[in-house]
Amino acid sequence: MNRPEWFDLLEELLEYPHGFLACVRPESTVLEFFRLNRIDNTPSVSPTEYNEELFVVHPFDKTNSAHFYSLDLIASFECSAERSGFAEGEFPMSPLERQGFEQLVEKALVPLRKGEMKKVVLSARLSRPLSSLLDLRLERLFHGGETSSFRYLMQLEDKVCWIGDTPETLLAKTEQSISTMALAGTRRKNEVSIDGFTSKEFEEQEVVVQELVERLNPLAFNVEVFPRQQAAAGTLVHLKTNITAKLPKGVSDKAVLEVLHPTAAVCGFPRENAIKWIHQEEAHDRELYAGYLGFQSPERSSYFVNLRCGRYAHGLFEFFVGAGITADSEPKKEVDEIQAKTATMMRMFTES
Repeated sequence: MNRPEWFDLLEELLEYPHGFLACVRPESTVLEFFRLNRIDNTPSVSPTEYNEELFVVHPFDKTNSAHFYSLDLIASFECSAERSGFAEGEFPMSPLERQGFEQLVEKALVPLRKGEMKKVVLSARLSRPLSSLLDLRLERLFHGGETSSFRYLMQLEDKVCWIGDTPETLLAKTEQSISTMALAGTRRKNEVSIDGFTSKEFEEQEVVVQELVERLNPLAFNVEVFPRQQAAAGTLVHLKTNITAKLPKGVSDKAVLEVLHPTAAVCGFPRENAIKWIHQEEAHDRELYAGYLGFQSPERSSYFVNLRCGRYAHGLFEFFVGAGITADSEPKKEVDEIQAKTATMMRMFTES
């Protein structure tokens, strides 16, 4: 394997305990490397005082705060070359892991069928040994033509890295214009080509659309919902609806993010009921999974839901994947869905 020209820089950055970010933004073919300097824990400095672009990271748990980092550009590399052919793979879940998730889905179906929730999003945390992050085929994450996803590798604390390839924009803001998306209802491409989406996927995605509109209406005006479309992301296809709106002057990014996060696409609906159920029944901490991360500046901002991601630390790589559960869900199919969603990360593990 030929090492990418940026590999030596990444190897160097991983050896130091400071924060860094390597990323390719949506519709770009440029891989940017930044040093991250956390500023929100500095009493004399407020993120609102910065005029340049900041990087923002917020965990899934809404009771936690966002962290802000100033960006120091180290280097950038063109990554426009087409990805070479390689075997697609999915994480092989053990019978015990499959059984555990099926049982969690069955447990969620009780309040769903009682009408206590319309939807709840359940997640799994699947682990795989990995001696070094550099053993991954990271060029498969960053190289390729323009995509609509945000691809990143970041280290916020010593020896703990997060990797992701998220197709979902939580908020894009330019002056007073904003946009978001309802991305839900997921199937493999080969399944969609045979029998299309089912009523379960359409219902799951429509719940997200309705919730986003309900949350934006008190804050924004001219809320416009565009026709639903299919959006391909690797081996998967999602149902996607774009939503735009205008903000009154003086409404901050923080105010909009407060009402949007977490959306029904990552927790469920009604939000409060779903979050309470997740905290009570999921056996793991989601940490940054299903939170958001992105870029904030006075002129324009873009934030992405942290999906299709993994965490590496101390010889262990962990996949975070989730599935939206409704009253019509079938436990075995929901396990198949989360396994399909591991393909984004697994492509970096396959040798061929």
